[in-house]
Amino acid sequence: MSRIRVRHLRLVGGVRSYEVSFIDDEGAVRPMSVIAGEIATGKTSVLDFINYCLGGTTFPPHEEIQRAVRTALLEIEVDEVQYVIDRACVGNDSTKATIHSCGLDDLESSHRAVEVTVGPTSEGSLSHFLLQHLGVAEVQLRQAPTQASSETNRLSIRDLLRLVYV
Repeated sequence: MSRIRVRHLRLVGGVRSYEVSFIDDEGAVRPMSVIAGEIATGKTSVLDFINYCLGGTTFPPHEEIQRAVRTALLEIEVDEVQYVIDRACVGNDSTKATIHSCGLDDLESSHRAVEVTVGPTSEGSLSHFLLQHLGVAEVQLRQAPTQASSETNRLSIRDLLRLVYV
């Protein structure tokens, strides 16, 4: 079964970068990670940035974050292959992302990168890329599940994000 595993989050700012690693000392993704810390230290913001990189529409609204972070880079692993999702954090309306076919440490080397849209699931979208790797890109959901004549929409990664943290 395919799954998307979060390996690393890097927030790039004008002055400095911030890093959150979800890998162990051997380089494998931890089976479970706990984000802990005092109040107002950024725990929820880490989850918000992961959500944003996976297709969320907004990044953390805190003024100090908006001043400090220009780009969010999320390294994921799908079927033991690493990708980096690169999203700009300038303005709240970023509708593009770049998917790099490498890990964070290899971004400066030659690799394949493709620009995708963020938003409704369609071919060429970030959602479609992620769902395709999970094998559910063509799943249709009824708008009114109890009515057989209900219109359907294609499953979106945002439909699954609520389950990601469970």
